[in-house]
Amino acid sequence: MDLDGPLHARLDQASLLLSQGRLAEMLDVLEPLLPLLGNDASFQCARGIALLTLDEPEAGELALRRAVALNPRLSRARVYHAAALADLGQTQEALNAYEEALRLEPENPEARTHRALLWLSRGRLAEGWEEYEWRFRLSSHLLGGPPPHTPRWSGEPLEGRTLLLLAEQGLGDTLQFARFAARAKEAHPRATVILECQPELVRLLQGAPGFDAVVRRGPAPPPHDVHLPLLSLPRFFCPDPAAIPPPLFLPAVEIPAAPPPGSPRRIGVAWAGGRANTKDRSRSCPPEALAPLRNAANVEWINLQKEAPGAAWLPFASDLSACEDFLDTARVVAGLDLVITVDTAVAHLAGSLGKPVWILLPEPSCWRWMTEAEATPWYPSARLFRQARHGDWDGLLARVATELARI
Repeated sequence: MDLDGPLHARLDQASLLLSQGRLAEMLDVLEPLLPLLGNDASFQCARGIALLTLDEPEAGELALRRAVALNPRLSRARVYHAAALADLGQTQEALNAYEEALRLEPENPEARTHRALLWLSRGRLAEGWEEYEWRFRLSSHLLGGPPPHTPRWSGEPLEGRTLLLLAEQGLGDTLQFARFAARAKEAHPRATVILECQPELVRLLQGAPGFDAVVRRGPAPPPHDVHLPLLSLPRFFCPDPAAIPPPLFLPAVEIPAAPPPGSPRRIGVAWAGGRANTKDRSRSCPPEALAPLRNAANVEWINLQKEAPGAAWLPFASDLSACEDFLDTARVVAGLDLVITVDTAVAHLAGSLGKPVWILLPEPSCWRWMTEAEATPWYPSARLFRQARHGDWDGLLARVATELARI
């Protein structure tokens, strides 16, 4: 790129691209300026954040480390350097970096929230849930809209009152954490508990334990006395991994009878998550990486991927094209022998139905799957397959194919 133009104009252009989320284009503008601004902490910080968001943690970490060295009091650089270390799987180093950032700015919501997630990933649940309350200072979009004007429930007795639980974040989060409503109902049996959730889940969750009613998310909440975001419930009921309740029971789904002996194994596959998730770039698997699975014998493959490019590598017998919501999807999953999926809502659905589910995890994985183990206390029927190194989907799918052949 020609560098003869005014420097400030190029930085203004980069700032505009950043505000529009066009990070790859922003880097195209910034990289030629590196010889001029390589010793500017703010420049290296912006560059590092862009690289990190574009799933280039090694390059992002180097830029952010440089920014911290140039200006140790630049809190934003410290916070994102910690995030880069976490993305590289250097958990203790990331925790140390968050501590340094918080010494500079004790109420930084990004540092507090992401430190909470690292604690949760290590099984430090009591501390993690408490600290995770900082997420609402970090983002106002977790609930899909502003919270109700009613008081927020703080664990006090609910004698004769109505608690409105608000689904937050993704569909998988709702399925994972709805189980805690039963704990609230057990502790406060004379309370009325209502879940307001995503429309795709309403029919599926009807009649689930802990809920007196399940309603779709909308601009006007149903009448209630107090409210609570769903992921704030574990704070009252789950101090350690041993206290994690069983998966949510879904009475709306009937498990069909087993097929006759000798029938092909029916295996469902999902390889991509929702694109709104900021980590989708790393958690979704390229369809072509599924190629090793096609060698499995006596398998009827079912496509569980509704909104992503198809995988031409597998001869799918059927798919979700006729499914309108998650109850329809659950009825498909209920008839499968095994589900193979990346870290998306399908994993939580299969786990809630007690189906054998192999969950394909990036490195590093989401906090909820903790670290290293193949099993998870969240879903006894799940088996976790982890990347050996960041981005290595080919190696992971080769292991899955080998294990599929073995069983």
